[in-house]
Amino acid sequence: MNKEYFYMSVVLSLILLVGINQIYVDHVLEHKELPRTQKQFLQMENKGGVSELFLGNSQVRDGFNPLVMDGSFNFATSAQTIVESYFILKYADSIYHLETVYLQFDLYPMYGTADGSIKVQEGHYFSNIIPIENISSVNQVSNLEVLIRRSFPVLGNGGDFLNMIFPSRRSTMIRGWTPKDRSSPGDVISKEAKRKAEERFGQPSGLNSEYLFYFGEIVKYCQKNEIEIILFSTPLPHNYVSKVDYLVPERREILYSVKGDHDLVWIDFYREFNLEEYDAYFFDGNHLNLNGSLEWSSKFGIDSAVYTSYYDLGLI
Repeated sequence: MNKEYFYMSVVLSLILLVGINQIYVDHVLEHKELPRTQKQFLQMENKGGVSELFLGNSQVRDGFNPLVMDGSFNFATSAQTIVESYFILKYADSIYHLETVYLQFDLYPMYGTADGSIKVQEGHYFSNIIPIENISSVNQVSNLEVLIRRSFPVLGNGGDFLNMIFPSRRSTMIRGWTPKDRSSPGDVISKEAKRKAEERFGQPSGLNSEYLFYFGEIVKYCQKNEIEIILFSTPLPHNYVSKVDYLVPERREILYSVKGDHDLVWIDFYREFNLEEYDAYFFDGNHLNLNGSLEWSSKFGIDSAVYTSYYDLGLI
């Protein structure tokens, strides 16, 4: 009797897990950032496809408006690592055959935690963009664990059901761009900028061999497939810039060295809004709001054309 009860409990638990997981996949997962971005990317087939791809973290996701550049798509995601950028690039090119990739290249995404670790985020477990074996090798987990997480994304994500109850939690997304239509008072922006700068750069950190490997793989892939690659940095509020300025000579020298090794264009917007009057362009310590995004995106569209023209002419 006890055995029958045990087996019945196991079967019912599995059925319940499968049922809840299916509800999660059908009604919750689609509202998470990566699945939404991926879905919009595939829908671009009906709009002429994608020729220009933007990769980077949430600063790019919130900051670049792809509507200013024909054929462009913003595939930046929260805390996107260079590993994820590499596989998103390959995935995107396999569908639309890209002409240009714009890759975020500045202090924030290039320097990791104190141990310099780079991980594949869980969102990619079920996106099918990154192969299981690559996730397991980078994250140092078994293929079986990745497979289970990929098959049952609800595990550990039960809190996401709140998205069904509170639709307002879903931000607007246009070609991957998620503008924030709000701004905070200047003193709040200043405090947030300082806090984020100290949190990110208050301890020793740096480029590691894993980062350099995948950056090199991106460059090699683009060269092999005749895709132009352009590096860029995003604007930061003046309080953030002032807090990390002492790091610039040493750490930026490393970035320039990496860029120089591959002979690439780097459009540097690091100081673009480095005045207190531009605090109104940010909604927190390092992310642009809607107005800031529109201003920067328009400038980016112009400056990128100018920079690449100068580069082609050998002027930079």
